[in-house]
Amino acid sequence: MSTKVAGLWELVKAEEELGLSIGTGQVRELDYRRGHGIEVALLWEPQTDRVLVAVRDEGTNEVLRFPVDRAEALDAFQHPYAHLLRLAA
Repeated sequence: MSTKVAGLWELVKAEEELGLSIGTGQVRELDYRRGHGIEVALLWEPQTDRVLVAVRDEGTNEVLRFPVDRAEALDAFQHPYAHLLRLAA
């Protein structure tokens, strides 16, 4: 894994990050999908106006969370791993 990609990935437990943040209104869920052993959420932080993609591995319960440009948000949500690889290039 390149240093650039490793710097984008913030590994946290799903219940600590997604559950608490969304539950308190700090982050709003714009879209969500689940399949093939992962959950993917498209998130928005109103305070910072940042758009994020979060991917939870259902096997390990780890979450990858990374910011995305608004123009690329839907593509990053639909293809999060491919998006990260493009960022690393």
